[in-house]
Formats: sequence, structure tokens, C-alpha cells
Amino acid sequence: MNDSDRVCEGSIEVLSGTMFGGKTKELIRRLIEAETHGKRVQAFKHKMDGRYHFSQLTSHDGFAYRAEAVRTSAELLSLVYSDTNVVGIDEGQFFDPELPSIVTTMADRGIRVVIATLDLDYLRRSFGCAPELLALATTVVKCRATCAECNRRGVSRLADFSRRTVHATGTNVVGGAESYEPLCRACYLNANDETVLNTNPPLASSPPASA
Repeated sequence: MNDSDRVCEGSIEVLSGTMFGGKTKELIRRLIEAETHGKRVQAFKHKMDGRYHFSQLTSHDGFAYRAEAVRTSAELLSLVYSDTNVVGIDEGQFFDPELPSIVTTMADRGIRVVIATLDLDYLRRSFGCAPELLALATTVVKCRATCAECNRRGVSRLADFSRRTVHATGTNVVGGAESYEPLCRACYLNANDETVLNTNPPLASSPPASA
């Protein structure tokens, strides 16, 4: 394969969406599939996320894949081998602002990069460098969980947002089902949480009807 052919194989795939939407599980599935086709695969996660295992990507339902934990995007790039074909990155929202540039560098080298990331935080604000990753992506998949509150009522509805259920300050609060739940728009707005509800500015009044 010449250099031009290898560069053509470079791509950026972003798996975004709510918590418990299956982003990490889909990331692992894609990495395993690439391995079965003879590709050299490396996976990385941020050291901030030690919920299940420090040297594995682990989904909420127990699927796992070997990985290296790093603190910075530059460290991640320094660990990528010259003959690596596919790089998987979990919890992209925790990485520093250099991640989009690092991901672009890898794709320009002909590497297929697959990133799982939250796109919004618990207040529905853009999370970390997710907006730039989404803009750079070759493909984007929106992974959505089932709304936890609707599910408790026996209704099946997809979630739109991730709501924090514990009192904690700061955006980067690592947690699982004990700290967050996926909710649809209606249930999110109905949640008894002043911090969330007060983030919505009032709508402008309608102009008076013309005579």
C-alpha cells in the first residue's frame, strides 16, 4: 500500500449521545471487528475514568477491551505505533482541547479513529471538545438510552439528556447509575432540580397582533 492509499483509509468516527446509550459498547464492537479483519488496533481512555478498570474500556453492561490510560492527548499520540490501523478513544469529553488536533493528525496518517464521547453535560451544555470532534467527524452516530423515568412508568421512550442525580459541583464528576440517569426532554424538564430548570432563559413575548 502506498502513502496515498494509506491516507485515504484515515477517518474519524464519533459515537456521541447520552449516558447509558451504548457508546462504549459500540466502540468495543468496532474495535473487535477491525481486529477480526487483521487490523492492528490500539485503545485509549482518560485516567480520570477509573470506574471499572484502569487498563480496559468497559461498558456499563460489562463488555471490555484492553486499553491504555493516559492523561493528555499528546501522551496518547506518543503511544500510537507507526503500523497501527485503528485507534479507539473512550470518554473523549474528558480530554484536553488538543484532542481534535491529535485526532486529525492520526486520520491524516491514514489511521481510522473511533471516539466515544458525551456531547452534552448534565446541564445540556456542550461538553469539552465534543463540538469540534463532531465537526471533524467523517461519520457520527447518536447513541441514545431509554428514558429512565418513562421506563419506571412502563413507557418506552428514548432519552435526550443525562441528568445528574447527586449533589456535586463541577462538570467532570465521574459516575454511573448511582449518579446519573438518562431522561427524555419532558422528564428532564419535569425533574425537581432548580439548577437545571434555571438554566433556561425566559422566551420573548409574542409581538402584538397587527390591526
